[in-house]
Amino acid sequence: MMRSIITLTVIAVIATTSASAQMLSAGAGFLFKAGLNGGTIPEGYKTDVNFNSMPDLSAMALLRFSKTSDMGVMLEIGTTEYTFRMRPENESVADESNTFTYHVPRFAVTPSLYLGGFTLGAAFGFGSKATSKNLSGTNEFTMDEEDVESLTTELRLGGQIPLWKHDDGVLNLNLHAGYVLSGLFVDGGDTNPKPVSAGIGINYLFTIVR
Repeated sequence: MMRSIITLTVIAVIATTSASAQMLSAGAGFLFKAGLNGGTIPEGYKTDVNFNSMPDLSAMALLRFSKTSDMGVMLEIGTTEYTFRMRPENESVADESNTFTYHVPRFAVTPSLYLGGFTLGAAFGFGSKATSKNLSGTNEFTMDEEDVESLTTELRLGGQIPLWKHDDGVLNLNLHAGYVLSGLFVDGGDTNPKPVSAGIGINYLFTIVR
């Protein structure tokens, strides 16, 4: 499945490139994110914001539809992590021993439309690892691979704000918002976590074809 999606995405980009003469840029970036559970919360519990333990790292390519157009397609490949906190809803009961953070790392392939500096796309995340631990550090566990969904789909909105431009490339402020459409766990039921995330970062795109 993973190879098929990557192959189809690469073929689509190559086909678009050969169809017309475009401006092609490529580079890399990082993104600091935080998230919470945007799914149905179990009765008696509450979700809180949690910050990712590591920044997302990715390589990316941007192909504009023409040399004068500010529209095109973008492909991003790299790491991503979904995180959130869960605690008892009753604040008088909640403490560091029963407040848990969840971390779900993924390898993600993200095709998107580039619309005048804004991006709209879908991230396909691959992986089978999920960990959880309480804030006091006394209870930590790793979930079994068969209990974690091997493929997640995330709707992504973003923004690429130029900070510095020159003939060979551009340094961008990267803004991110995402919502996981599919739950993280195989038997999550109606309360399967669906993380919502927001982030900010930097990327640099070299001009390859003018």
